[in-house]
Amino acid sequence: MDKLQYAILLIKKKEYNKAYELLKSLYKKYPRNPDILFYLGIVATRIGENERAILYLEKILELDIGYVDIRRVLLLLVYNFTKLGDYNDAITFAKKAYELHPSDITVLGALGYLYYKINDIEKAIKYLEKALEIAPDDHHL
Repeated sequence: MDKLQYAILLIKKKEYNKAYELLKSLYKKYPRNPDILFYLGIVATRIGENERAILYLEKILELDIGYVDIRRVLLLLVYNFTKLGDYNDAITFAKKAYELHPSDITVLGALGYLYYKINDIEKAIKYLEKALEIAPDDHHL
């Protein structure tokens, strides 16, 4: 098992601090590896280091890599900016996710929530209604 796979196993076992240290050591050797950056973003999010998570995740977007799940990266950015109370930046990344996945109810729900948080009720309703049209029985909306 290589070190990245071991770090992923530690994450699955919720041993976030151990995984974080291992991933940071890997990052020093491979600073442009999107997988390392992604898992660093996940672990930083899990341990509440939202600003650091944002830095790792934004680095992924700077890379010209085709195989990265950009939707997940964008949603993690939305989550971290939301945790910091930075709703405008969260909306910026949610809109990017929406451009890529306009029928994704998670993205639509996030946009509805974020617009509600900045008191733009009209836009909040627009996105939440669109999500309900797609998934009328979803109890998370």
